[in-house]
Amino acid sequence: KTLEVFCPVTCGCGSDSPRGSGCPTPFGYTCSGGEVQGCLTWDGKHFCEGFNAEVLRADILFSIVDFLMASDYASEIMLALQTALAQKASVTQPVHPQTIQLELNFDWELSAKGKIWLIEDGMNATEMTSALFSTTLADLQVAVDSSLQSFGVPVNDLGFALTSFSNPDAIYGPYGADGYGDGYSLLNDIRDKLT
Repeated sequence: KTLEVFCPVTCGCGSDSPRGSGCPTPFGYTCSGGEVQGCLTWDGKHFCEGFNAEVLRADILFSIVDFLMASDYASEIMLALQTALAQKASVTQPVHPQTIQLELNFDWELSAKGKIWLIEDGMNATEMTSALFSTTLADLQVAVDSSLQSFGVPVNDLGFALTSFSNPDAIYGPYGADGYGDGYSLLNDIRDKLT
């Protein structure tokens, strides 16, 4: 029998296999309940933050003129953002765009939350963070537009414009370690210290 080392699907193991079932639990995670959702599988290897990889986070806000066109080109928009972030972060080692996880939001706030995985030897988080976040919004916009054009997206009709690019870890500190700034944890900590 073959036994996968990460999210096994043979030998009766799968995403519905609970703890204690005898199925492997890579990095201590089961494959159910989204436990490994925040991990990355790349080039036949598996990476989980805090176990065998670091991540840099980036928050991006943008505007769009044509929402219908944006929904048609959502995958191209995502790849263009990944490619631009990879270009700007590639200072100590090349970053492949597919090693950047993005969560696009086209709802009430047009945004993207990114995780840039530092998975190669020699990747220096400090240097990469400095290079990435010293990039001007205009330079990042040029990189995104260039990628969109190379994918055949009518950039002028789409009207995709970056409005903000920031490092959530620098803004929120430890309360933004997940990239979302958990204000409830901060309020609970303050309340606990006052009582």
